[in-house]
Amino acid sequence: MTLAAPIVLRYAIDDLTSSITRAKLVEYAFLLLAIGLVGGLFRFLMRRVLIGASRHIEYDMRNDFFAHLEKLPLAYFQTHRTGDLMSRATNDLNAVRMMIGPSV
Repeated sequence: MTLAAPIVLRYAIDDLTSSITRAKLVEYAFLLLAIGLVGGLFRFLMRRVLIGASRHIEYDMRNDFFAHLEKLPLAYFQTHRTGDLMSRATNDLNAVRMMIGPSV
């Protein structure tokens, strides 16, 4: 898909050196526009799927983290600061989501 636009431009430029009609020029313009629109649509759908998947993974990880915290003994909460636990619940899981989203 990335090579489609340069190939169309190659033919358009080659035709410019010979006699080209207005209809042929309009055809090349619409072809380039269609390539751009299709590429944009695929890019949008790909990002939507990847971001959606990373959000679902983050949601599951947060629920697993909370379920794990509920199972811990009270002594654990007396030795660990609340801010550290909150940091893990927000920043660390968000960093994992950011890593998963673009890299999948």
